[in-house]
Amino acid sequence: MIKWTLFDVLTAVHREKIQELAVSLSKDKAGSTLFIGNYKKALKQFSGELTESERDGYVATAKEWTEKGLPVDMRQRYVHSSDSSGLKLTHFFTPE
Repeated sequence: MIKWTLFDVLTAVHREKIQELAVSLSKDKAGSTLFIGNYKKALKQFSGELTESERDGYVATAKEWTEKGLPVDMRQRYVHSSDSSGLKLTHFFTPE
């Protein structure tokens, strides 16, 4: 069973916004070394801007996804992988 976290849910639901923030922080294009180096910082910054209510909602979603699995609409964005994570987000970086 995959244990989903707040950051996993935020990445799945708000990847475009987090990606834009990482591009802004890195001052480089998506997928570049600088971008990748700033992605976690962008994710932390994005999560820090959530209200307590929003954060609680995403934590509840993480718990639900862990217990019940991904909703059907989200499953289409993931593929099985042979590595330890078991699933990978497809089309993680939007095309330029």
